[in-house]
Amino acid sequence: MHFVRSMPAFALLYALMFSHGMGAAEAPKPEIYLSENIKGGTQLRFSDGSVYEVAPQDRGTTQFWITPFSATFGPSTDTQYPVKITNTVSGTSVSAKKIG
Repeated sequence: MHFVRSMPAFALLYALMFSHGMGAAEAPKPEIYLSENIKGGTQLRFSDGSVYEVAPQDRGTTQFWITPFSATFGPSTDTQYPVKITNTVSGTSVSAKKIG
């Protein structure tokens, strides 16, 4: 008998989940939203309480970011502002550094 046909459905689902890295230990991360745009885009406060200072060359972008929207965070190529923050609504990104 074929292996898959001999397994109960729940066991097959369990095996597939863990073989593809979708285990229970990997709960989805909650979305983080911009909750406050401070000083005309100079600083950004997010729903998790974190505060970032935006790189001077990117403040022209963030001054127009209107709350709330979800954001993603990743590495930036700017060593002084090492965090890349992306506005998931507009798709625009800026470099920043965490200050709080």
